[in-house]
Amino acid sequence: MADEYLKDKRGIRYGKISTDMRGNITVYNKTNIKIGTIKTDSLGKQTAYDKSLRPVAVYDPRTDTTKDRMGRRLSKGNTLVDLFFAQIK
Repeated sequence: MADEYLKDKRGIRYGKISTDMRGNITVYNKTNIKIGTIKTDSLGKQTAYDKSLRPVAVYDPRTDTTKDRMGRRLSKGNTLVDLFFAQIK
């Protein structure tokens, strides 16, 4: 597992992401409490789940867009990790 610490502009740590061998990502807050996961399917589509395993958003690499669970476009590019930390930034 590879860990990557997330830091703001001032260098203060606000979270961590951990990637497993399959490319799935576990997202932790600054106190190492799990706040979500991002799972990758065989086509490369990534789905973000909250800590209760409810779907939050989906990133489709073919269209390069991130959509919420209702199918509304949130952004261009993969912003799944940013969704977990939207209140912090």
